[in-house]
Amino acid sequence: MEGLIKLDKLCRGEHWTDSPQGIIDHWNEIVGPSLFGFNVTGVDPSLSYSVTTTAGIAEWNFGDTNTQTSNTPSHTYTDGLGSHKVTLTGGVDDTAVTRVNLFSNASITSLEGVDRFVNLERLRLYLTGIASLPDLSSLTKLFDLQVQSTAISALDPTFFPAMLVLYLNDTNVAALDLSNSPLLIALNAYNCKLTISEIDQSFLDMDANAVSNCVIRFDGQTPSAPPTATSATARANLVARGCTITTD
Repeated sequence: MEGLIKLDKLCRGEHWTDSPQGIIDHWNEIVGPSLFGFNVTGVDPSLSYSVTTTAGIAEWNFGDTNTQTSNTPSHTYTDGLGSHKVTLTGGVDDTAVTRVNLFSNASITSLEGVDRFVNLERLRLYLTGIASLPDLSSLTKLFDLQVQSTAISALDPTFFPAMLVLYLNDTNVAALDLSNSPLLIALNAYNCKLTISEIDQSFLDMDANAVSNCVIRFDGQTPSAPPTATSATARANLVARGCTITTD
């Protein structure tokens, strides 16, 4: 299997569409990171991505004795080992990072260093293989979190009171706490493992936070999990405040 990693340029104020295909039409972008890394597995994976930084030129180590200093690096592994660590070792200031977008058709088994980017505003991860995200509690400015990974089973966005956009596609997430997300304008939880009670509670949390003009989707849950009468009043209140709601 050939693994392909792209860091996709989506930093023009656009939002992803509801399906993973929505990110494939762009080039991925990391803005200004340093000391950021991930482990990738696959047979002779080819890597291509672009970097936009506010200062300096990114310095990369591909984990097979090859390095590169470039904001548009590319690399193809020829050692046949099938497992490598890709690291952004320097060249840019991590405090300048505002966006990290990573799309991978290879298997990424770990992700490190995201918590260093204290000014991070957007984190978008479409991955396979990674079972959990690193501690993101330091990212108090994060307002756009989009995750697709069938291995991830837990995600707690309560650290992010500035959250505007939360997309969860094809994940194993079974619990979601929205009690500290009053500013949401887009919530998409598609093909996750959320239970009916979790979905009802999400509507109750959003209503308690007076969320308004938000696009809300809870569909494709596995198994199907339509909301119940428990959240009927909350859903009616949300619609009255300009929200649109799609459920199973």
